[in-house]
Amino acid sequence: MREKIREVIADVMGLETDEILLNALQEDVKGWDSIRHMNLVVALEQEFDVQFSGIQIAEMMGIELIEDTIQSLQSNG
Repeated sequence: MREKIREVIADVMGLETDEILLNALQEDVKGWDSIRHMNLVVALEQEFDVQFSGIQIAEMMGIELIEDTIQSLQSNG
């Protein structure tokens, strides 16, 4: 799952996947601002067929947090 998340982040940010570290945080990723964060949220919701809450969206500032959130939603869904 983490590799797929990296691919989605890279696509949204206009970067190559290898530019995104496996444990990257928002500040580690060039161009990850508030607008791209919302684009990322939409892309992740579509890719993983989940719906994030406002709190989850605000907290998803790194790959590990994104992965944990998606896994939690999928196991509860």
